[in-house]
Amino acid sequence: MSHAMNPSHTPTPNPSQTVDADRLRLNAGDVLHIQIAGSQDETQYSVRYLGALKGQSLMVTLPLVNGEPIWMKPGGSYIFRTLSGMHVYAFTTRVLKARSKPFAYAHFTYPTALQARQVRRAARVKLNLPIMVRRPDGQQVAATLLDLSLIGLLLEASEPLGAIGDSLDIELPIALDEVNKRLSLKVTLRNSASLGTGTEKAPVRAGLEFGRLDNDDTLLLHYFIDHQIALQSV
Repeated sequence: MSHAMNPSHTPTPNPSQTVDADRLRLNAGDVLHIQIAGSQDETQYSVRYLGALKGQSLMVTLPLVNGEPIWMKPGGSYIFRTLSGMHVYAFTTRVLKARSKPFAYAHFTYPTALQARQVRRAARVKLNLPIMVRRPDGQQVAATLLDLSLIGLLLEASEPLGAIGDSLDIELPIALDEVNKRLSLKVTLRNSASLGTGTEKAPVRAGLEFGRLDNDDTLLLHYFIDHQIALQSV
């Protein structure tokens, strides 16, 4: 894993391209992220895909806040984003109608085109972020996240994390304008080196690999990495 990154050589996020709406292959229950289009309010909500009739409408659950559905007025414009395969797809659509029975859901206009951006798993960003790691024995260890990609992360911990190949748990704070969430993720310890003089409690630098990530976690990590790359490129 890379231990340093020069901002002047920081890679920019992959450019998006316009593709046909047929590229959007969703299954009932898949998570999409939604926010109001053309507004300074960048709050992002999660909804679930229910179904679609090509050229007619797209149906999703209504977003919830404190367990209550947010009502959507017909004609309101929203941006949808979702991860499918190795691409993030985004499209803007309008509310056709919302219903509260038999459950809270809404129909949106069917998208005519999508903005597709490939997820670069190797894109890596340098960070200095405090996190917690849970070892196999259940003990929590304070650590500093040094760099992050969709494959794994490099961190510096206050003490050894375990043996190579051990499965660990981490809590990763994802802070964006539109979402603030702590991701609980499984990682595997791939390498570890002491930064001290051989004492048991010396700090260590360790490389960890993510286990299988679900689409929602991958999408949030992708947004977070791209956001940090953009900040460091300014």
